[in-house]
Amino acid sequence: WASAMARTRGGASRDAGSLYARTRATVSAAARRLGDRDDARCAAAVSALLCAFELVFCVAIIAKVPYTEIDWRAYMDEVGGFLQGERDYTKLKGDTGPLVYPAGFVYLYAVLKKVIIGCADDAPCDDANDVRVAQYVFLVVYVAHLCVTLATYRNARGVVPPYALITLSISKRIHSIFVLRMFNDGVASLFAHLTVFAAQRRKWPLAFFLLSIGVSVKMNVLLMVPPALVLLVGGTRPSVAIVSVLIFVVTQIALSLPFWMSGFFREYVSPAGGVFCA
Repeated sequence: WASAMARTRGGASRDAGSLYARTRATVSAAARRLGDRDDARCAAAVSALLCAFELVFCVAIIAKVPYTEIDWRAYMDEVGGFLQGERDYTKLKGDTGPLVYPAGFVYLYAVLKKVIIGCADDAPCDDANDVRVAQYVFLVVYVAHLCVTLATYRNARGVVPPYALITLSISKRIHSIFVLRMFNDGVASLFAHLTVFAAQRRKWPLAFFLLSIGVSVKMNVLLMVPPALVLLVGGTRPSVAIVSVLIFVVTQIALSLPFWMSGFFREYVSPAGGVFCA
């Protein structure tokens, strides 16, 4: 009996040792993969898990963190004037002053107000239910933004190891910009990252179209134009470069046509109250 017990204890000890060794080997292998800059499959897995986690986490933020008004009502007032037929940019105003963002901003928030939330043209659109709907829309925008950003990092292989991708979502500020404040910065940034993603694939006409859309939402995306032009000229044929630049310009003209054709070109571009204040 004593011999049998000894053999049992010895077997249990060997099993425990084997389990520990396997666990240690698995953890070590995972750590090596997470630190390998060239492990594309590991980076893809980290990206997928991170996007899924952020989706759940942002739902919790919307449910638990109180909304505080900053610019949302001003946005709704500004696009409300547009929905009521006003095309003079100097007369599109909100609580924080005159509208200073380009036409893409107007269309974006007008669709959000009129079509998605379903508010009246002159309504402030700021009751709890309206704001909650908008927050869920921007949750989708945020997750899309994160997925595109992660994809650009994965495309630039060897830049960062997979574990470092986690740092792209740990900012408290970025969650606030998207799902609590619903600033246009988030949408403009999404188009900026889509531009980078398209440029990585040498899709220059598409990249400059996306860049133009981003500029139309907020003018600070215009800061990307000089380096984008350098990459464009050095990375493709002259004919493709010319077409890409024309696409950028024509997109800007097309988006601003409702204001220009109404006789308010000067008001649209005026430094005193137009898009160049943004």
